[in-house]
Amino acid sequence: MLEPGERVLVAVSGGQDSLALLDALSGLRERLAVTVLAAHLNHGIRGAEAEADARFVAEFGERLGVPVELGHAEVPELAKSRGMSLEHAGREARYGFLREVAAKQGCARIAVGHTRTDRAETVLMNVLRGSGLDGLRGIPPVNGQVVRPLIGHSREETGTYCRERGLEPRVDQTNQEVDGYLRNRVRLKLMPLLVEEYSPGVEEALVRLAEAVEEEVVWTGPMVDAALAEVCEREGEALRIGLAELSQVPDGLVNRLLLKCLQEACGGTAGVLSAHVQALRELVEEGKPGSRAALPFEVCAKRGYNALVLARQEAREEGWKSWKVELEVPGEVRLPVGGSLRAQVQECPPRLKSTPHSEALVKVEAAGRELVVRSWQPGDRVQPLGMTGHKKLQDCFVNAKVPRADRHRVPVVTDAKGTVLWVGGVVVGQQGRLHPEDTRCVRLTWTPPEGVVWWSGRDECSRGL
Repeated sequence: MLEPGERVLVAVSGGQDSLALLDALSGLRERLAVTVLAAHLNHGIRGAEAEADARFVAEFGERLGVPVELGHAEVPELAKSRGMSLEHAGREARYGFLREVAAKQGCARIAVGHTRTDRAETVLMNVLRGSGLDGLRGIPPVNGQVVRPLIGHSREETGTYCRERGLEPRVDQTNQEVDGYLRNRVRLKLMPLLVEEYSPGVEEALVRLAEAVEEEVVWTGPMVDAALAEVCEREGEALRIGLAELSQVPDGLVNRLLLKCLQEACGGTAGVLSAHVQALRELVEEGKPGSRAALPFEVCAKRGYNALVLARQEAREEGWKSWKVELEVPGEVRLPVGGSLRAQVQECPPRLKSTPHSEALVKVEAAGRELVVRSWQPGDRVQPLGMTGHKKLQDCFVNAKVPRADRHRVPVVTDAKGTVLWVGGVVVGQQGRLHPEDTRCVRLTWTPPEGVVWWSGRDECSRGL
């Protein structure tokens, strides 16, 4: 877990496990040839008691000759704003703080005080939540930068260590509360019941399960990563999972791939449950284009025609901000969402029956001297070429199989009065129709942003004169 010459940051709450860890690593630092530092986060939950914990940890570090960095977070506010439990919010705040301190102090590793008992409890918690393979690992001994040197020892052993060393750990009274804390309920109620009524060795049995799954996950990990690279790609702040590519993956691998994508989109494993993975799988197998699923940490999954897109709420809303630019005729304009649109006045081609999807020919008189190019808005309507009635733009997008994530990037071209003349790659409006006696026209050419060409491989659209 630790290499000679490394700097290691120890997370210290003041409880018996973290206190034992800091004391032990401090005593071993010369033998291990490592530099030991410590960090403590006040979660903003317990008022004066939490402040006393922080002072205790700082004084303990001073006695050991270990620098301690203190931090503060308002975990209840974080939990409320993100719609998560206090447990999950506290974990997010804690690890975020630890990573910041580790980066600032140049620490290669972050050591936390999880024990074998914690690992057994976590396996059981994950079973209750409905876990996949990864959840049965419980708490892995090494997870990237984070290491758990006490993972082979029980909570009983860390208590014995503290007594023998004369250490007096702080007691967090919230660890005795069962309302709102699943781990406390498992620790204080379920585990004692299982030990008394079913198996005295339940902790060891759960740890053996976790270790067996850990070995399985480690050796199959490279294969999962290779498959992931084939089905998933990042598009800005979003993740795109190709449905055609995913359909070629064996069933036993699909859930692991979806879990990996979900964890990346959510920024970690906390709060990600098998129910969320199942929701993604249902979108893949049964969802219709446009269907969605709400996921942890304000992540939303949206099913398109060819892909499943995972993005945070704020990223999605940012993409849907309306936009509008003016286009002189002739002229060219860059679009706020990428790509460009050009208007050229030219002679009408003889007997032209079709144009590429990225182009349209409209009547000179309909275009006038200036066009408006904008994003579509809910309620927009167009009279498609050759039709007497109007149609909702949303229905046109659905019929043309335009992915929902791309619709705000499609240019809606109108005249000065707001009449829709062309929706790029989708439909030409009747008001811009050319007639046989017309000798000149305006050619509109749209250069889409990279990746927005959903009509690729389809025939040209009819643009009858």
